[in-house]
Amino acid sequence: MSYNDLVSSIGKETATLREFLLLKLAGISKTNYIDDSKVFSNKEYLSKAFCLLSLYSHQESIPKKNNFINPLAMNSWKDGHNHPTETLKKWVTSRLKNNIRGGATQWRTILNTGTGINASEQQGALTFKLSYDYLNILSNYVQNKINLSALSIWYHRFIEFDSEININYLEANFCYIFGITEEEKSVLFYKKNYSLNFQDDIYDTQSIREKILETPSDLQTDLITPANNAIDLGLTAQDMKFPKLSDFPIMNTEIIARVLKDFKQVILSGPPGTSKSYWAKSIAQNDYFQKNFTQIQFHPQFSYQQFVGGYVVEGDLVKYKNGILLNILDSIGEEPHLLIIDEINRANVTQVFGEILQLLDRGNSLKIKNESNSDSKTYSLPKNLYILATLNSTDRSLSRLDYAFKRRFAEIYVPVNASILNDLCDTTDFISLATFLEKINRNLVQLTQDKDMVIGHAIFLADHVFDTETNKYKWSYESFIFLFNYKLLPLIYDYCGNDASTVEQILGEKLSSGITNPISFKSALLDFLEITE
Repeated sequence: MSYNDLVSSIGKETATLREFLLLKLAGISKTNYIDDSKVFSNKEYLSKAFCLLSLYSHQESIPKKNNFINPLAMNSWKDGHNHPTETLKKWVTSRLKNNIRGGATQWRTILNTGTGINASEQQGALTFKLSYDYLNILSNYVQNKINLSALSIWYHRFIEFDSEININYLEANFCYIFGITEEEKSVLFYKKNYSLNFQDDIYDTQSIREKILETPSDLQTDLITPANNAIDLGLTAQDMKFPKLSDFPIMNTEIIARVLKDFKQVILSGPPGTSKSYWAKSIAQNDYFQKNFTQIQFHPQFSYQQFVGGYVVEGDLVKYKNGILLNILDSIGEEPHLLIIDEINRANVTQVFGEILQLLDRGNSLKIKNESNSDSKTYSLPKNLYILATLNSTDRSLSRLDYAFKRRFAEIYVPVNASILNDLCDTTDFISLATFLEKINRNLVQLTQDKDMVIGHAIFLADHVFDTETNKYKWSYESFIFLFNYKLLPLIYDYCGNDASTVEQILGEKLSSGITNPISFKSALLDFLEITE
């Protein structure tokens, strides 16, 4: 896209949205307070605010004033709120802080007023968080949604990359850095597909300034001088670099391990194909458990006798035999042990656990018959035994876990992570699978009104397309036809109750018809993604 298009795509909103982004950058949320005396002067915070607001690159000298703008209103500089006259550092660390503290009308409603802008200051500091209804209030200031794709391109204009990346990376990185939630994306932003061109040298920032309308005369062309890769905040080019997409904490073992250590019993729930079993196995492999784990899978015929113990027939004899759990308890030792239960809701858990349910309240003990004793033996769940279960939240035909059982488990929802496909899949001469998956899932949720009726990212990680040379999954239009027609399409029909008109609303008329001709399929796929070759 041209820079003129970029300016017109972004520059439609108000200073309120700019300040909201800066608060999100500081980590504010409905539950998280921020301390403005610490956050706004933080070097890392300022480097990221610089990427959003600065008119000059880190390779230029910075004027003492008129050196930054509001990118959400950058088609005009004449108004002070669009084009502040202070330095970026001064404005962020003092004026922005004062704007929020001062409590302009909109901020008195957007921020929590109980402990926020009306709270007493302590040693010059002030803490606040977002109000419960902040998005509805903000939406009143957003007459046109913000182009997330264009804003992400703008934000990354000074950042160096090791290799060429796509627009999905930029959007994901922007949302990660600013803590943009899915709900905020839905209310405040929209996306477009852009092709990106990369160059070895940094973008000509002089041309950026010249393309913005009503440029102040003192900012024309005579202020660019070398600055030894430093800006007035004391930052270097290295400060402008950010993590790989695969490093983003949508879900990671640290989150799961912390919850597991705190609560002993955890359920990983979510739609199929979101890597729940992968995360469970990763926990078992970490330094804490060191592969000291037992993995089982529940199914409709899985019984109490198999899990706890019971009488079984062996030849001509009927004898009591320990189940999986009692064997673990009899042999556990002192080291941490992890019991992984895959698909826990595929069995009748109330029957399978029986009276063991009481032991999930750690500290309780029970007398249970043991195969090595004629009398019952007292059991409890030791502190070094952890239980990690996976649960398919989409399949409503499976056994539902009752509240007495679920309250004894912490639950972590594992969402679809479409963005990870940008790292794991080779998209050379092919579409962005992340964009494709995000659009399908967005349409599915909108029509089914169910956040679990989505396609998991793991469906695209098929062994038969793994390329050992690039260590990536490499799809072509020819190979993708079979995945789409014989796995994705039937699943979408299931989600939609086999209603063809609903499927057509999700996929469009062409794709929903099940095209097998490679040329026609490619054309339909590009039409669905609104991509012009």
